[in-house]
Amino acid sequence: MADVDDIAINCLPHNVPKYAYVANYNDGSLSQYAIEADGSLTAVPGGTASVGDEPNSVVVHPGGKFVYVVNGLSNSISQFGIGDDGALIALEPAQVVTGNGPSSFAISPSGRHAYVANFGDDTVSQFTIDTDGKLVPMSVPNLGAGAGPQAIRLDPEGRYAYVVDSKDEARSVSQFTIGADGALTSMSETPAATGADPRFMVVDPLGEFVYVTNWADNTVSQYAIGESGALSLLPGATVATGAEPGEIAIDPEGKFAYVANRADDTVSQYMIQADGSLVPNSPATVATGSGPSSITVTPDGRFAYVTSQNDGTATRYEINVDGTLEPGGPISPAGSNAYSISIASDYQ
Repeated sequence: MADVDDIAINCLPHNVPKYAYVANYNDGSLSQYAIEADGSLTAVPGGTASVGDEPNSVVVHPGGKFVYVVNGLSNSISQFGIGDDGALIALEPAQVVTGNGPSSFAISPSGRHAYVANFGDDTVSQFTIDTDGKLVPMSVPNLGAGAGPQAIRLDPEGRYAYVVDSKDEARSVSQFTIGADGALTSMSETPAATGADPRFMVVDPLGEFVYVTNWADNTVSQYAIGESGALSLLPGATVATGAEPGEIAIDPEGKFAYVANRADDTVSQYMIQADGSLVPNSPATVATGSGPSSITVTPDGRFAYVTSQNDGTATRYEINVDGTLEPGGPISPAGSNAYSISIASDYQ
């Protein structure tokens, strides 16, 4: 028998950020980048990938091999495989049909099911995902949601789905259970109230809390997830943001949260308390480019990236140990109205 000292264990890297993709709303394209060791972005050879009209969201499959883009005006999802150099390869078909006015896309943690919030016809589209990454409509392809579904997110165990209903008559979060076959079933609970014009949402990585940004009143609504998956507002129902808060992101350990504020060119940064409440970090904000619309954090928790619509750029921020974003990182050109960003990693 070999001595313990003679045994070598080779550990594969886990959640190492490898590629980044930015959806450019005005020119129907996707910018493609390799992520360097210092987090800087280098354009992938071959330039941009073509998608549908008005792409508003880009999402990478949990396995890190496929990319999906929501085309708001084309009423479709573009679907791609990721090549060895990070360049995207269109699947066949290149696009699948959604409901009217798709605005948000979510994939189950297992990578087997996907969902689209359709703002224009108040529905959620449901798909299975084949092993080759292709989306296939479920037997019930669309089901009713609330009024103006703007965003959809799932809990990290894939048991519950939450949909932000943004129209004035709704202003709430609809709640669904997810069956073994991936189909959604509406919960009996009353939808959870939000602030004015809710737009974006995030579920914390431990599956305990949900946060919704409210565009019109510059706040984040805060909720606890109950044992049945139903949401209840935290005692401090909301926390202030900057002007016109957009996308919200949380670090992988669930300690810090970040909100892109489009109208005042900042990111609000928060510490997440044990009870789920957000407390402003110090400093409370960090400067961005013009019109920040989207923010994402790498799966290893080292970097955050912000897209700026007016500049058409993506900016890298290093995340300090206290959760604050370090300004002055490299800025990479994207396309016109850089609207959404997503990260692909090795061994997700």
